[in-house]
Amino acid sequence: METKSPKVSFIVPVYNVENYLEGCINSILSQENCRDYELILIDDGSTDNSGGICDKYKSDSRVTVIHKKNEGVSVARNIGMKLAKGEYITFVDSDDTINSTYIPEDLYSTNTADRADLYICKEIDLNENGTVSYIRRYSGTTIGKEDFLMEMMTCRHISCAPFAKIYRRSLLKDCHFPLNVTLGEDYWFLYYFIKNIDSIHIYKKGTYFVKLRRNSAVRRAFSPDKMKLLDVCSDVFRDAKTCYSHKVSQVAMGKYVSSSFHLLLQLPPGSSYQKKCLDIIHMYRGNLIFDRRIERKIRLASLLSYISMDFLRFLFRIYKK
Repeated sequence: METKSPKVSFIVPVYNVENYLEGCINSILSQENCRDYELILIDDGSTDNSGGICDKYKSDSRVTVIHKKNEGVSVARNIGMKLAKGEYITFVDSDDTINSTYIPEDLYSTNTADRADLYICKEIDLNENGTVSYIRRYSGTTIGKEDFLMEMMTCRHISCAPFAKIYRRSLLKDCHFPLNVTLGEDYWFLYYFIKNIDSIHIYKKGTYFVKLRRNSAVRRAFSPDKMKLLDVCSDVFRDAKTCYSHKVSQVAMGKYVSSSFHLLLQLPPGSSYQKKCLDIIHMYRGNLIFDRRIERKIRLASLLSYISMDFLRFLFRIYKK
């Protein structure tokens, strides 16, 4: 007899998170809306006890554990997508947790037209001590594709992260996380997935709790690998100019310049990468200053860059304190 495919596949890349992993797994296995799901744990060459913790859950028929050499989170997520059997896929980072109503009820509606191609869940950022840092709030229950892209590019209410989102698996066939990219792979993946879909629903009962850690890829000190973020932003910007309205391509430009500022202000003095960041900023900053679709801090940074980059760096150091 053919085994019925699960409704949802949870994909969790795991790497050296022994202090957080059980909380993550237990939150996934405590879903109230259904038990019709699978959990794929991909141990990406952990050197602590994370792999052993994964193995503790193998007796649960819903859980699949994969152990592999360390190749990074993008490779792990891509493997998870190939293994997934669910009608929908969702990603959970192994130091985060979800609430017990994370899976939308309308995935079980007899009317398939009620089901969206993408569900957005409420995202709550937590400090390392567990206190709330930020809550992303959405108005309404649906959002159009271009509005989604602009929200995602500015991270106002929808983040670029792949988590806190539930994807129709059949539309992910041509999507993957780019390899050898340590910053911006999420942005690239989400942008190109959105091109495949028709409907996006906001699911307000589903909550995803993000554990903000000091050693995350975004917060770590500059490394040359981070410069690949600019290649990702350039690729998305070029595509948006071709495929979407001017307002979307304008916000994609803002993301490109924002990323250039982000990297420039991390660079050590005299870095050879400075010219690339400055060239992007100088080319596009004049188009952003008066565009209210662009984040205020980026418009201000673009204006201040005409005056003095040294002053801008000084303000950045003060802000970080």
